[in-house]
Amino acid sequence: MAAPGKRSFWLHQLAEYIVGGAMLAAGLQSPKPLVPALVGSLILINTAIVDAPFGAFRLVGRRLHRMLDYIVLGVAIVACAAPGTDVATRLVQLLIVIVLAVVVWRTDYSAAKPKVKQPVSPTPEGKADEIGRFAGHTAGTWASKIRDKSREFKQS
Repeated sequence: MAAPGKRSFWLHQLAEYIVGGAMLAAGLQSPKPLVPALVGSLILINTAIVDAPFGAFRLVGRRLHRMLDYIVLGVAIVACAAPGTDVATRLVQLLIVIVLAVVVWRTDYSAAKPKVKQPVSPTPEGKADEIGRFAGHTAGTWASKIRDKSREFKQS
């Protein structure tokens, strides 16, 4: 569960994949695609290497990923001011960087706590065995009633 006011990390990862893909697509549509395409690729690589639900390579932990997010965000901000970029591409880059900044700012980077399973009692007195016996008894009772009714139906 994420901290209050923060989003889960898996949602952060999905948003980074979308933002990176959008930046890459914006770069490929521009007359000079090098800078936006590199920034989009950098965002996608940063997302793919984190050890999280949608991580492809799982090379870095969430704490390091958080620092890398801020570095990538800084690179993306600087890339918005790159010379030779047309106005439309620069505007798209700026909007994508704003979305990325909000995603980074509103994410809970804490690791998910493992769920603790309740041990099943190995003794016959356990709750699981009681439920199993009740279910078996009920199924047997119903099977007997259905069998008896079908015999009555066949005889008439």
